[in-house]
Amino acid sequence: MDDRRMKTSRLAPSLVSVVSLILAACQAPAPSTSTSLTAVVPPTSAPTTSAPTAVASPASLTGAPAAPTHLDAQKQPNGDILLRWDPVPGATEIHVERRDGPDGEFLELGVTGAGSSGHLNTGLKPGTQYTWRLKACNRAGCSDYSAEAMANT
Repeated sequence: MDDRRMKTSRLAPSLVSVVSLILAACQAPAPSTSTSLTAVVPPTSAPTTSAPTAVASPASLTGAPAAPTHLDAQKQPNGDILLRWDPVPGATEIHVERRDGPDGEFLELGVTGAGSSGHLNTGLKPGTQYTWRLKACNRAGCSDYSAEAMANT
């Protein structure tokens, strides 16, 4: 048997298997809308050159994240206020808002990134009452506001 025939005969069983699988898949009934599909990819020992892809967290798949919790405002010796809160799963950003005085409006100070759990508020006026609140956001939307935290400088 020459080399070409030998190579073809080695490929034939695997090609037949692939064609059989494709035909079987085409003849299978379509899945119902309640069917859960899972892709199974066999492992490979060959190195990959593609960049890793982001994995969506369960919170980002089901909607907006929960509101930030345990917001605390701590006065620092220099008059700055350190804000701390628990990280919010599924949030891609935290919006920090502050009210100056007891009757002021809340204005956004800025936005922190995913996984953040604190912010140092600087440049505050001595002898002033400040109130902060937060909301967590992702592509699906934003949470309700957190409980408020107050501090005096």
